[in-house]
Amino acid sequence: MQIFYLLSFLWVGNIFQAGIVFGCNSTMEGITWDFDNSADVLLPGVESVDKCLQNCQQDPDCQGFTWTYSGVMDMCYIFKFPRKIHECENCVSGLIPRELSGGCSDGADDILDVLTAQSVDECFQLCSDNMECHAYTWWNETSLFPNSCFLLQNCKHQHDCKGCISGSMNCISSLPPQCTDYKILDEGDRSARNNNGDCGLNTDCKCDSGNSGKFHGAGYYRFQEPAGIIMPESTPGPVHCQAYGSGFLKGTHPTKMGREEDMVVCFDNFFDGNCNYQDDVTVTLCDGYYVYYLPNASHCNNRYCGITP
Repeated sequence: MQIFYLLSFLWVGNIFQAGIVFGCNSTMEGITWDFDNSADVLLPGVESVDKCLQNCQQDPDCQGFTWTYSGVMDMCYIFKFPRKIHECENCVSGLIPRELSGGCSDGADDILDVLTAQSVDECFQLCSDNMECHAYTWWNETSLFPNSCFLLQNCKHQHDCKGCISGSMNCISSLPPQCTDYKILDEGDRSARNNNGDCGLNTDCKCDSGNSGKFHGAGYYRFQEPAGIIMPESTPGPVHCQAYGSGFLKGTHPTKMGREEDMVVCFDNFFDGNCNYQDDVTVTLCDGYYVYYLPNASHCNNRYCGITP
């Protein structure tokens, strides 16, 4: 049973040093997310970042928070879905952990430390203070390890346990989550260089109005070969990319790393001009590549094109 890994760790009393692991910042200064008035909450007069965190923890819908301090009034922003990361002045932001079911049971090699904690919130804070800690398990006073907080490198596996609560840290990165969580568009016929010899007005044309090839509805997408690596910034001409309406980006790609920018995709066809049909998208410059938030195309004859410059 996996729990014996924990017992053996306590008996031996030596913490296994597993070498260098990637650090996890659950809080970070100087960044925040876009505030959505319809979903997020602004709390004026919250006097510390710890109290802002507590407000977030008490809200079941809160995933992240930002505390701003000034000479006038301190503010606490409660985010239901942190999105569009950007810089801010005099601010500290954080993400709360994801709750896991049961106790972590990956083995003694993953245990960084065992400390005393009177609550799961205190255990979370102890994990936050350890850059190598990516997960934790807290055992209450009635459990096998009363008031013990296990700090862990990861928690890939969980087991049923009585009196324990586990969490996985949400690490803040200078890059937003879509830079690692996206779908791939790599169909060769999606290339803007494909002039659709077999695509007519109603024959053999594709569109991005729903599930079509690698496009599976609204979401974050990255273009890869042989489709190309970015969207074209000018029209490839109508009837390209195996579609009647060829989609291209209106304007130039953003140049600031990690910033998600609102832009427009135009669709070129024979009869309606090269930008009469258009859809709102967002574009994020990640680590050497772009990720696009693409909605379902508003007309079924339209498709998002890719190109390699």
